[in-house]
Amino acid sequence: ENKQVANKLMAEATRLAPAKKFARTQAATYWALSGQMDLAVAEWDAALTTSPKQGAEIFPILLRLAQSGETVIFLEPLIKKPPVWWPDFVEYMVKNAESLDTLVHIAALRMKSNVPLSAEERSLVVRRMMKDGEWPQAYITWVNGLDDTQRRYLGSIYNGSFKLEPTNEGFDWHITNRKKGVTIRHQRSYGSTGEKAMQLAFDGHEFVFTDLYQ
Repeated sequence: ENKQVANKLMAEATRLAPAKKFARTQAATYWALSGQMDLAVAEWDAALTTSPKQGAEIFPILLRLAQSGETVIFLEPLIKKPPVWWPDFVEYMVKNAESLDTLVHIAALRMKSNVPLSAEERSLVVRRMMKDGEWPQAYITWVNGLDDTQRRYLGSIYNGSFKLEPTNEGFDWHITNRKKGVTIRHQRSYGSTGEKAMQLAFDGHEFVFTDLYQ
């Protein structure tokens, strides 16, 4: 009976002060300690929506939930219908998740929902896969994010003709903006066919060229 009264008081407190971040985080802590993790996650969601800067405090908690097969289920409402702060949390997970399996599982849940992975999310996940040396998985995830036009330029060298604007993402061309030594431009150039080519203008300085790569 006392627990029911406490639950009602906590629900009433957040109802009366929905925009107060302290009330939300306190309510989340209460629900978590009470074993009602679904309500706790809802309060953390509300707190982050009200004040995204609380990510430094809340993201580590959500990551612990994501990394456990027993508790990741409580994040499914957020995974399937991402709130405004979700991209920041994905970036946090990419940098801090102990295992790539956490990201792969969450990405799989997203692909089963009505909301596909955003270009930003996919890019972050691919970067982590590449960092971990999971090249085949990274390539498949990257390819699945290409549109019909981009897929026409797949091959042993993607966009080898430079007809598309390089994205600096995944297995596309990457361009390093060097301060001196060479200027790289994607534009019409002498001797090229089609609308654009990759033009390299060297200014006479000697250096090892690694400024354009896949």
